[in-house]
Amino acid sequence: MYDKIREEDAASPYTSSDRLEKLARMNGNLAMIVAKNPATPPELLAKLYWNSTPFSSMRRNIVLNPNVPIDLIWQLILEFPQEILSNPIFNDLLKSNPDLVKESPDETFINLLKSEHIPDLFLDYASKQTDRRIVLSILMNPKTSLTHLVNLFEKFSSLYYERNSSSNEDRDNWDILFNIDNHVSWEQELKPEWQDEVLSYIFKAHYVDPNDKQYLTKLLKAEIDDLSQYVVNDSFADSTYKNICRQFLEKTSSILQQQQKTSDIEEKLSLAKTTKNIKTFTQLLKESDKDFEIKKAMLTNPNLPQKILVEILDRLMKRTNCISLIKYDSFRQALKQAKIPSQILEQMAEQKDEEWHLFVAEHPNTPNHILEKYAQSSNNKLICNVAKNSNTSKNIFSQIADIDDWDIQYAIKKNPSTPVSLLKKLASHNKFSVNEHIAHSPTPSGKEIEILAQNPSNDFRLSYQDNTPTEILKKIVLRADHSRTLMHIVQNPNSDDEILEILAEDIDYEVRFFVARDAKTPLHILEKLAEDSNDEVRYEILTNPNFTREAFLRLFRQIFGIENYSLGGLLLLLAPNVSPVFLEENADSLLWIERYVIAIHPQTSVDILQRLAKDTNRYVRAAALERC
Repeated sequence: MYDKIREEDAASPYTSSDRLEKLARMNGNLAMIVAKNPATPPELLAKLYWNSTPFSSMRRNIVLNPNVPIDLIWQLILEFPQEILSNPIFNDLLKSNPDLVKESPDETFINLLKSEHIPDLFLDYASKQTDRRIVLSILMNPKTSLTHLVNLFEKFSSLYYERNSSSNEDRDNWDILFNIDNHVSWEQELKPEWQDEVLSYIFKAHYVDPNDKQYLTKLLKAEIDDLSQYVVNDSFADSTYKNICRQFLEKTSSILQQQQKTSDIEEKLSLAKTTKNIKTFTQLLKESDKDFEIKKAMLTNPNLPQKILVEILDRLMKRTNCISLIKYDSFRQALKQAKIPSQILEQMAEQKDEEWHLFVAEHPNTPNHILEKYAQSSNNKLICNVAKNSNTSKNIFSQIADIDDWDIQYAIKKNPSTPVSLLKKLASHNKFSVNEHIAHSPTPSGKEIEILAQNPSNDFRLSYQDNTPTEILKKIVLRADHSRTLMHIVQNPNSDDEILEILAEDIDYEVRFFVARDAKTPLHILEKLAEDSNDEVRYEILTNPNFTREAFLRLFRQIFGIENYSLGGLLLLLAPNVSPVFLEENADSLLWIERYVIAIHPQTSVDILQRLAKDTNRYVRAAALERC
């Protein structure tokens, strides 16, 4: 009995606002009734809005209420564009403020443009814009008139023909003109060969995918495999859908071939590092190896026969780019690992370029007489490498110990082969202060790092030290404004999720780019970066090993933009085993090519086909009508 009385009070236009607020607090059912009540004040409706979830029945009731708060209208339009347009308050608002259309946020405006109930004022304004999302939205509206189409045509034909180039921007402008030309309002008849025309156009459109399209095979291999199987399966008759699938595979065949090449190279590199078979080594030596990667991998193999090693080193010294190779840290380390015979090191020591001498000076197999010769050099960098060499003799250490160079002194102190007596002698000299020692130390200790961290001028150096603790890296992140420092911190193995989360919002897009590509970045941060303002950052998450197929399905619109074609998006819609629900969710895509693919797809439901049979694009409409 009390429940019925409360429900009547919640619905009554005569109930006071205080009473309505008390009823709304009692339970969800009463709150829903209060949200419908035209006597509910805007302040209470706003409270109910903020306590409800997006797209809920509660919010739908609020948007239909004539007292809906004005400041919530733009947010509610995103969820319920049709309902807000049917609310009298919207027309009253428009009459009192004709400039409202110009003030509406783009996302809200785009949502409104898809509604059949949108006031003409909005369409008139949209037909004079050049924003691709706005234009594609108005072209989807059945209320768009010939006048609107003419306005758009004049705008975009001047943009296209004035530039007269083949840039991506011009291809996008041409796509708009193609959209305008094929709007049903022109009432043009289709040519007999219209399907061939569509097929030809689909793969001439501008697809915004990153240059490296390997993400297709990384994330969507299952879809590609299904597509390939469908195309070769004779049990499926040739059709428009099958032809598009075939052309898609032809367009992406180079990507698939590149993926296979990458896979083959990775297999050879793995073999080069682990094999014990002399025939395999010989075969790998014959492989085309433009960047010397296979041979570099062989150098790290402890089972590498000396004959093969000598052959690799001989080829290395004859290469025109040998110096740039040995300067490269990973290659240098591979060379140091190799058991290079002394006679080859002597040949290297005869080379003219200083870089060869620097390498020979630090290799553990270098003969003592070469090290003695280098120790007498005037080149302190060369002497420093001698000081680092574990093969350096006591006699050489004695020779170079008195050289007034901090790096040489430090290298001697760090070398495990340095005699204890010499270490004591150096310690007694006490030439260098503690701070100078810390400042020059290539691998400062934990205590030294704490001292360095007290001075912001050391931030850059600490950013790339592998032993800089996470807490110190966090302090640097919060005070540093140099992008290179922050990029190094992203790559630092001690950076945790909290640090990466902060840097994912950095003002510098290059820092965010590094976060997007780093293998430590967890999926939830990558999902945030999917909505980044910079294309390069969004596209880079596609290469991240932590980014999943499921995430791509949810986020491909944010990554590429609702107004842009992408091969990834097209592949998802073309896949033979795509979910009918996924097709339904994308049936209102701004892109006519995507709506066309849905119209011809065997998995598309009758309900969606009937909806597409009323599409404003004549090709989409014709394709759907053929299958209704």
